Amino acid sequence: MRILAAILVAATVAGCTTTPRDPSLVWLRLDGIPIEDNAERTEQFLIDKANCDERVAEARADEKRNEPLYTVMLSCMTEHGYKTGYL
Repeated sequence: MRILAAILVAATVAGCTTTPRDPSLVWLRLDGIPIEDNAERTEQFLIDKANCDERVAEARADEKRNEPLYTVMLSCMTEHGYKTGYL
C-alpha cells in the first residue's frame, strides 16, 4: 500500500513539473483587433479586466458558489468581448 501511495505522489509531482504554464496565453479581443496598438483599447481592456477581477472576488466570497473562479473570469471577459488565446 505504501508503494502505491509513493507511486501516486511521484506521478503527481512529475505531472506538475512537466506541464509548465504557457506564458504566451493572453487575453485577445473577439473581433481580432489588437489591444496593445491603441492607448484607448488598452485603457478599456484594463477597465474591463478590473471589473472582471471584482466579479471574481465577489464569487470567491460566495460560499455557495459552485463555479470555478477561472470560469467566472472567462465568462466575464467574454461578455466584455475578449477570449483567451496564444500569441
